[in-house]
Amino acid sequence: MAHTATSISNIYGEMAGHIDLELKYARLCMDLTERANRLHRLCACTHLVGDIFDKMGRPDSAAFYLRRSLQLLEKKPDLPGLATLYLSMARTEERQKNYAQELAWLRKAQQTQQ
Repeated sequence: MAHTATSISNIYGEMAGHIDLELKYARLCMDLTERANRLHRLCACTHLVGDIFDKMGRPDSAAFYLRRSLQLLEKKPDLPGLATLYLSMARTEERQKNYAQELAWLRKAQQTQQ
């Protein structure tokens, strides 16, 4: 199943510009990695789904999946991707004009780099 998720992730890279297909394959990758219990890949796929919803102009859906990814990362904070996730959270807050929360996420991202 892990190889299938990797293949889907590779196919996803070829979907750029086809947002509905991007979302379909990113969700499939998320589902497969969850079943395979591959936490790092699940965090990445869930983050990706959130980013796609952000590109689609659906901030509530984006925030839901980004927070889900954050919850997964917090279970195992040594996994990579925390700073990138914080930046995605900041971008979602900025699009909703929640500037104070955007700044809080940017500060968290900066703290991971110190």
